[in-house]
Amino acid sequence: MPRARTGQMVLLVLTAIGGWVYLHRLGDVPVYLSLDEAHFAVHADAIASTGRNLNGDRLPLFINLADPLGDRPDLPWGNTWYQPFLFYLIAAALKLLPLTEASIRTPTAILGGVVNIVLMYLAADRLFGKRRIAIAAAAMLAMCPASVVISRQALDYTCPIVFILAWLFCLSSFVRDPRLRYAIGTGLVLGVGCYSYITSWIMMPLYLVLSWVAFATAVRNPIRPAVASAVAFMLPLLAILPWLWIHPEMPGNLLSAYSISDPEHVSAIQAVRDGRGLIEVARRSVSVYWAYFDPSFLFLSGGASRKLSTGQAGVFLLPVAILLPIGVYALVRRDRRSWFGLTLVAGLFSAPLPATLKGTAFAIERTMALLPFAILISACGLAWLWESRRTTVRVLGTLLLVAQPLQFAGFYQDYLSDYRTRSALGYDPTAFGEAAPFLVDAAAGGESPAVYLTAPLYDVSAKWRFWVTRLGHPDLLSRTHYFDGNLAGLGPAPIGSLAVVPSEDAAVNAAVSSGEWVLARRVMSIDGQPTLAILRKTASRLLKKPAT
Repeated sequence: MPRARTGQMVLLVLTAIGGWVYLHRLGDVPVYLSLDEAHFAVHADAIASTGRNLNGDRLPLFINLADPLGDRPDLPWGNTWYQPFLFYLIAAALKLLPLTEASIRTPTAILGGVVNIVLMYLAADRLFGKRRIAIAAAAMLAMCPASVVISRQALDYTCPIVFILAWLFCLSSFVRDPRLRYAIGTGLVLGVGCYSYITSWIMMPLYLVLSWVAFATAVRNPIRPAVASAVAFMLPLLAILPWLWIHPEMPGNLLSAYSISDPEHVSAIQAVRDGRGLIEVARRSVSVYWAYFDPSFLFLSGGASRKLSTGQAGVFLLPVAILLPIGVYALVRRDRRSWFGLTLVAGLFSAPLPATLKGTAFAIERTMALLPFAILISACGLAWLWESRRTTVRVLGTLLLVAQPLQFAGFYQDYLSDYRTRSALGYDPTAFGEAAPFLVDAAAGGESPAVYLTAPLYDVSAKWRFWVTRLGHPDLLSRTHYFDGNLAGLGPAPIGSLAVVPSEDAAVNAAVSSGEWVLARRVMSIDGQPTLAILRKTASRLLKKPAT
């Protein structure tokens, strides 16, 4: 069998395995719908059904997360806007699939488990010119724990990887064969990629500059491809101009949202606004930046958030801890003056820049660009080992590659079993998915004339819209009211109405003791923790016995 056909067959097998790994039990793990997944789901469903988002914008370029029938919190930065790429992917999926957790997660799972594997193979094959290295790079990306955990959620964090790999393919194609169409491809891919995730507005222009450096090494006159790529880059961005004419407030909202500090950190932008000294700002920024190269984070824990890591494995598998520095060494020693070495090293060390501006350490979701560059550099390390004249060194390279599926098997088994339970409250501390079917059944069956939801509950309005739509009763949205959780201050509520409040024994017991409410159900998460209490409005103060 020709080598090209063999490589294609191996890639086909690899993508089949990757597709199964990333799609298996997708509606069951993660166990609960997370905050942003609910937003992506309900707005994508609206676009699929009506061509408009929930605010009524027809085929919007950016998605305003506000819902006219949902809770309307006053956010410090104003309205929240999200990039459109994943919304339209999910909307396309919902044209074919029913609205379920598995359906809305399918596009990102296919991106992570199939598309990115193919693109990594194509990019690595062009970069290295060796199919065995390309196959190894594709396999290593597929087995990244961070890629598996994040790609199996309906979140746009993994979307930029698609455009990074497509860009590297176009760039390496131009260097090999300097045709203008490849230069145009680099710019066009990066321009469209700006709409994939918020950090892309920083990273895609940087990659365009790296493209120009590569052009200068490939041809005598790099001006023509540089101009062509710049024009191609700007073409997708022209759509922003009419959009901003209609929504002039959007840039300010985005900038304010990104400059607001996380609870444990201070963003660089906010620090400057607060008048802090440049030395302090620099010190904090350097600390955050280097956190992303902490070996414990990269290879052991993957960070503290259980939505982004199992805690039993790092961002990468352990063998990458050896291959990555070897790859950096090989690039610096052999390719430090070539576009190849400069692009990969610059891509790796620039990946944490957006998270550094935000002031958030150990947040891999903001630094997913680490994955393709780290894997490609690790592939360089693997190639360096395999090219050694020493048999022991070549054997070491093979062992480092073989060890990865062995560790991955343990990671994946834990991900599908114990991780499902221990991460439940990380995805949704209210376990609203356990309460929603009961609420819908009671309200749709006429037992409850109104539903009162505590508005501060972890974005409850988006999750409620998801569930009433999924279960076929969107009419319940008009009978839903949001309040602050204070039952005593709720005012008159129709008899039989349901109220959802946090499961705090004192508050729930006080409401039941008043005789105006009875306990209809206490909601427990999958790990046995009480999260919510569902109370029913009674007809008389004399009715005090809780329902079961």
